[in-house]
Amino acid sequence: MHSGLRIITFCVLFLANDLLLFAQSLKYSKAPNVGNGERIFKTTCVACHGSDGKGAPQTTAGFERPDTFPDFTRCDQTTPEPNSAWKDVIVHGGPSRGFSQIMPVWGKLLTSEQIDDVIAYLRGFCTNKHWPRGELNLPRALVTEKAFPEDEVVISNAVNTRGAPGVTVDIIHEQRFGVKNQIEIDV
Repeated sequence: MHSGLRIITFCVLFLANDLLLFAQSLKYSKAPNVGNGERIFKTTCVACHGSDGKGAPQTTAGFERPDTFPDFTRCDQTTPEPNSAWKDVIVHGGPSRGFSQIMPVWGKLLTSEQIDDVIAYLRGFCTNKHWPRGELNLPRALVTEKAFPEDEVVISNAVNTRGAPGVTVDIIHEQRFGVKNQIEIDV
């Protein structure tokens, strides 16, 4: 009786976990319009981010660029984040994701579709299509790793619940370099 209950519990948890993966994807009500995104970018974003996506010249920007200021042409900086993270920064401003305080909130001025259009346009600044997009970084599961690590440090804990008691802690540094290279150091 108990083994049957365990199997049912496992199946329910397994299916619930699979459903969460579908919740991670960004759904569009319609395909983004890159042309509209370019128009919006050139009328609202170009003053700070420049027409080329590298940032407006320091002489005309009117502010000191923080270390987190993006260069949208640098694929190594722009591809690790999924569209949902970009959308969050545009809707709620830079502080929502730990970026610069000077990135304003656009969520009340632009519709969701307009923001999707801007993101589609911004993605075009990275011209090397071989860089894997952030959407391929699925949430870290308990047993598997992400397909493409971000430049990050991951602390992983494990507790031995059978046999001799024990706790292990792994500190893992993941680093992408170049288009197809990555390294992971586990200590």
